[in-house]
Amino acid sequence: MKQLSPGYSAIGGGGQFTIRGNPDLSPELNTTYELAADYVGDGWSASAGIFQNNLKGLIQTVCVADCGIRGRELRNYENVDRARIRGIELGTELDLPLNLHWGINYTYLDAIDRSADQRLAGRSRHLANTHLKWSPTPGFDAQLRGEYVGSQLGYSRNVAYGLPAYSLWHLELSQQLTPDLTLRGGIENLSDERLADDNMLFNYPEPGRTYHVGLSMSF
Repeated sequence: MKQLSPGYSAIGGGGQFTIRGNPDLSPELNTTYELAADYVGDGWSASAGIFQNNLKGLIQTVCVADCGIRGRELRNYENVDRARIRGIELGTELDLPLNLHWGINYTYLDAIDRSADQRLAGRSRHLANTHLKWSPTPGFDAQLRGEYVGSQLGYSRNVAYGLPAYSLWHLELSQQLTPDLTLRGGIENLSDERLADDNMLFNYPEPGRTYHVGLSMSF
């Protein structure tokens, strides 16, 4: 509803731009094809899949004024007439000695604006995630997560610019206090990466290293 509202206006990207609604926006129509296979072995598993999305009216944000000027850039929601997003997904999970468990997955993405015959903005061709989990006791878990986002393209007044690849690491801890209560905590962005501060072309800044703690109750 906000994307359609002509009166909608909000600050995005941590204050980097303002985005407004577009009453002329059309809904997305998506036809999806997917083929996947999974195998579960003794202490390990693997998966693979291919997919293709044929989209009409893909909704994206587009800069319309003061492009690239932090705090002044103005964006609107607009439709991409025809787009195609296809790719390959691969993944594996593996039990290791010393109560360790490791997993990794990788996605290759080919995202094309077929109307303009160019790559879609903000969609990296290479994505990967990994995690290493340690469970020394039945009630305690520690997990290190990593994510990799490959280089991608952005557009300013239809002029393409490149955004570099980056990696982020996170730590999560959990301790079961009772059968129904679990204490959780962690650190997001361990290396304190600040993408928008390092490169002003990034629209969505990483907030830097953050800490969180909480309780989960089941019943």
